[in-house]
Amino acid sequence: MNTTDDPVIITQEFAAPLETVWSAITEVAQMRHWFLGSIPAFEPRVGFETEFIVEVQDRIFPDRKSVV
Repeated sequence: MNTTDDPVIITQEFAAPLETVWSAITEVAQMRHWFLGSIPAFEPRVGFETEFIVEVQDRIFPDRKSVV
């Protein structure tokens, strides 16, 4: 994906309380537990950036997250 490409937006509903979902996407321990086991750090503040590697079978995906 190039920086000029439109962002990918995914909408999904969860059968969980809002507080549980919010914790899963803003607290590093919960992020590691639910979906990003290798994320080194995360802070829900504008300007924060982190990088990590996601490995799926024999494929490696470098990933960078930024809070905007």
